[in-house]
Amino acid sequence: MLSRKNYKETIRKQTPTKQHYTIKKLTVGVASVLIGLSFMGELEGDSVHADTMTAGSESTSVTSTTAQDGLKKSPQLYLQVTDTNNPSTPSSASSTGTIKNVTSSAAVQVKSASDEEDSDSTLAKGENKFAQSAVKDSVTDGKTSTAEINPAKLSSPALITQLNQSLAKSSTSDALKANDELEIKATDPTNYPNCGDVDGPLLELDSGQLVNKDEVISLKDMYIFQILKLVNTKDSDFKYVILTMNRKDTADRSIYLFGTGSNYSDATVFKAKPNDTYELGKSGYSFTYTEPTTINGHDVDGSSYVTGSTYYDDWHLKPQHLQIIYSLGNYNPSNTDATSVGEIMPSYEKVPVIKYSGVPSNIISQPKVYIVGFTGQEFNVTDIINNYKKVLKGYYLQNPNVASMGTLSQFENGGYYLKTYYDNGNVDFKGLYHQIDDQGTMEVSVLNANNEIIAGPEIIPAGGSYEFKYYNWTARNPYVTSSAHEVTLKYAKLGSVIPVDENGNKINDGWQYVNDPDDASKATSPYEKAPVIDGYVAVSPDETIVLPHNLSSDTKIYYRKSIKVTYSGSDSKTYDGNPANFDPTTVQWSGLAGLNTSTLTSADFTWNTTDQKAPTAAGKYTLSLNTTGEAALRKANPNYDLKTISGSYTYTINPLGIDKVTYSGSDSKTYDGNPANFDPTTVQWSGLAGLNTSTLTSADFTWNTTDQKAPTAAGKYTLSLNTTGEAALRKANPNYDLKTISGSYTYTITPKMITEAQDVTYDGSYTKTYDGQAASVADIKDPTWTVKGLVNSDKYDHSGLTNEDFNWMKDGQPISGPEAGVGKYVLTLNQHGLDKLNQQNPNYQVDESALSGQYTYTITPLTVVAVNYKGYDKKVYDGRPGVINLDKLVWDELPDGTNLNLSGLTSAYFSWDTPNHEAPTEVGRYTISLTKQGEDLLQSENPNYNFIKFTGTVIYDITPMAEVTVTYNGADGKIYDGQPGTINPAKLTWSKLPDGTSLKMPTWSAGDFAWDTADGLAPTAVGTYQIKLTDAGKAALKKANPNYDLSSITGVFTYEIKPAQTPETPGQTPEQQPGQTPEQQPDQNTNQSGTSENGFGPSARPNASTNSNASQLPQTGNDHSNTALAGLALASLIAMLGLGKKRKHD
Repeated sequence: MLSRKNYKETIRKQTPTKQHYTIKKLTVGVASVLIGLSFMGELEGDSVHADTMTAGSESTSVTSTTAQDGLKKSPQLYLQVTDTNNPSTPSSASSTGTIKNVTSSAAVQVKSASDEEDSDSTLAKGENKFAQSAVKDSVTDGKTSTAEINPAKLSSPALITQLNQSLAKSSTSDALKANDELEIKATDPTNYPNCGDVDGPLLELDSGQLVNKDEVISLKDMYIFQILKLVNTKDSDFKYVILTMNRKDTADRSIYLFGTGSNYSDATVFKAKPNDTYELGKSGYSFTYTEPTTINGHDVDGSSYVTGSTYYDDWHLKPQHLQIIYSLGNYNPSNTDATSVGEIMPSYEKVPVIKYSGVPSNIISQPKVYIVGFTGQEFNVTDIINNYKKVLKGYYLQNPNVASMGTLSQFENGGYYLKTYYDNGNVDFKGLYHQIDDQGTMEVSVLNANNEIIAGPEIIPAGGSYEFKYYNWTARNPYVTSSAHEVTLKYAKLGSVIPVDENGNKINDGWQYVNDPDDASKATSPYEKAPVIDGYVAVSPDETIVLPHNLSSDTKIYYRKSIKVTYSGSDSKTYDGNPANFDPTTVQWSGLAGLNTSTLTSADFTWNTTDQKAPTAAGKYTLSLNTTGEAALRKANPNYDLKTISGSYTYTINPLGIDKVTYSGSDSKTYDGNPANFDPTTVQWSGLAGLNTSTLTSADFTWNTTDQKAPTAAGKYTLSLNTTGEAALRKANPNYDLKTISGSYTYTITPKMITEAQDVTYDGSYTKTYDGQAASVADIKDPTWTVKGLVNSDKYDHSGLTNEDFNWMKDGQPISGPEAGVGKYVLTLNQHGLDKLNQQNPNYQVDESALSGQYTYTITPLTVVAVNYKGYDKKVYDGRPGVINLDKLVWDELPDGTNLNLSGLTSAYFSWDTPNHEAPTEVGRYTISLTKQGEDLLQSENPNYNFIKFTGTVIYDITPMAEVTVTYNGADGKIYDGQPGTINPAKLTWSKLPDGTSLKMPTWSAGDFAWDTADGLAPTAVGTYQIKLTDAGKAALKKANPNYDLSSITGVFTYEIKPAQTPETPGQTPEQQPGQTPEQQPDQNTNQSGTSENGFGPSARPNASTNSNASQLPQTGNDHSNTALAGLALASLIAMLGLGKKRKHD
């Protein structure tokens, strides 16, 4: 996946060039590497030597930075990381993906004597997109460092044109280790490049700067695992990069880069530490080394990664390319052109090289032979391999010519391998390889930077590939199958010589092949020819046994059995009184096809009868070939060795079938207490004349009683011929097949009759207090029964009688059955009861005339000390008398759990607690009680009880009519007279109650009304005033009307004091004087209380004159007009003179 801002990668993808990418398998493909070496031999061979190295001259900036991408844990994959350089050092927080340019004063400058032209143009362009190997989840050295280097040139006249073995050939002369362990050192690959004595100064990062370590490193001390050509380099002194490992110090996990020009004459060597990135001078290329790590507990080697940037070609921006000149692993030397190249770093291995397979571990242990060296190096165990080709009993070596040479590989079943792809210094994606079998099959997944699986896994066999199109990545399986990685001696279990019969069926398990004592891959047959097997003859006894090429396969030898002749057969006839007639030609023979039996006669066979003669009676018989017959049979077949002759012939004389034999008969007696006596000679038989029954006894018949013995009790019984009797009957008649024998014999024992009067008498009684349960015969315990005429010590069973077995009478009157009520009951046995007794006593039959007696059953009343009742009812006042609702009464249950019979009870049997004991009308709480007449009624209607007393009360509430709203209005007034106004309740008009009645007026008092003035006192001055009903007044009104809930009392009562007028105009009547109140209308609710119509004026404010009311009208309270005028004149005079008194308060 590309970043949107990855400009260089975008240009590279637009460039029309093929890409080749792979993960390198760390074994050498000999043919591919030879092609690469041959091409390198074509480089110009002019001698080039290195100048003296000096510091401070022309240099190329190379930036080193960590390649760590900060792997994190995820649910998909967990990478456990081990630091191979410093396990005790924790991850550095400074680990970043940033590339910095830092100049170094320790830069080394190398001048080139000549700059040869590139001669590698003949390499085929190919598709490549190499990816880095796995990077660690945490790193110990996250420092970013920069140094300036100038690639030295290497000189080699014929590079990779000859083989240079930097290590001695492996041999068996290596010393044995402890416990007979043998270590063999691996050698360089046969196509390993010969670069001569190229060396150069060692540059190494120190405190973030690349400095000269004052040490010269020789290429011959290194192990080369890759040579890359920088095709589009921007620095002519940096044309090639040789990637190596330290051959002298195998624990050193650094990568040593030899940078050189086109003639390979001189080089600059710098030591690449794990997780550093280097910009290769001004070439435009960079190098990243990812250190070794562990994944899921598996070691993963480090990896290198070389990639280019971009360059201008004819004013076009193109990506830089690389070519693989030499590399380990599986790559195509004709297709090595790529924009980046990745290689898994070789590891220094010690691996077992010789193994056994196909043999259990308890037979032989694995050899302790190990190859030690770098992966990609070769081994050769030809000199010692034969020492391990062991002869193992029962097994043989399948591959005696197994290849004894191969290469070291770091791939293994269960291993994990990781490549990381970058985009602008950040992780683009990762390819995770997991080897899942010994054949190199890989399971490949694509991970994101957080190690979460985002594609796959896909199964890729060895040599195959899979294209993840979305990520523009073709994952190639790096496992190489063209070279052996170990020497496996494959054993298999030896086969056997197996004897089989003519049909191929195994006779026994046979005999396993015998190992060749001198050759583990060979074996011989345990027998030269077919061995002798008892009872069998080999089909080809003279043939030599030849083993198959595959010694695991069995060799079959065919046998046939010795001749054994057997005979069989059968014949039959039905019994006819004549001897059996045997025909020898009906005998069946087997064991030899074409056996001659024509000379045999009936005399050659012997019957199994006592006299050895043909039988007459029915039965199953056998015939056997006698010695005369065997001799005759052998004589008639002289060409065969009839070793055994065996068998038998069956002859059956079947009995004559008699389809059905039946029997019958009967006998009887009267019950006398003794068992029945059966005589078998009284049985009658039919179905076969002359049937022999003389051997039958009474034991051959079975009674149908429970114990199958002769019965004693009265009843009808049957006898049946049992299996013993049937067998005895058949045995007495052997020549007949009595197919069915059936029938029955009847034996009857009749009951003894009891018919005389009073032969059976009975008596019993029971008395109880009423409990609500009906009378029952079962309550009468131990009644007395007397029965005359019983045999011996027989008992008469009168148990089990029920109510239905008696006729019932109550108080002398017949009833249909038992009742629960108080009374005297008489019970006499009916016909149903008599029949039941006769059934319960089957040995006797009692006649109705012999019965005499009765049972009595008495139920007395239950005494109840007190009957309690209670109840509650209510109603809202409606002006009508209360009504007793009997449904509201609750009566206690009677002691037996039943309820009183109240069917005749009415409200007339109850009394109210009012003075006249009648139903009330007004609001209040009342009680209701049962009268004496009611108590007597309940006693008569509940005769099963004796009531001592009745107690209880019923509460009855009459509640006020709820939420009644009343209103009032009125008007009153007078002509100003200087006196306080007076309140006259009679002037008020009240609204009707909801039931249409009028309110009852209380006896009003002065505190029931209030003036709506500032000081609350009666006014004197001219004006219109309001009078309000006080809370006391409302309370008085409610008290006077208790049957109603007066929840709202509202209204307006106005009082007007008019100015004094001129003297009375002639012609006016007193009724027309100002201030006079109109007459009361007929529909108005007038004051009905005892309050004087003169009002409450004097009590509210002092009068101006003690005689001010002397001239008021009795109806309205108004003054006579003359008096009013006089008072008005007097008040005016007093006001003018200023003599008015100050008003007082009461």
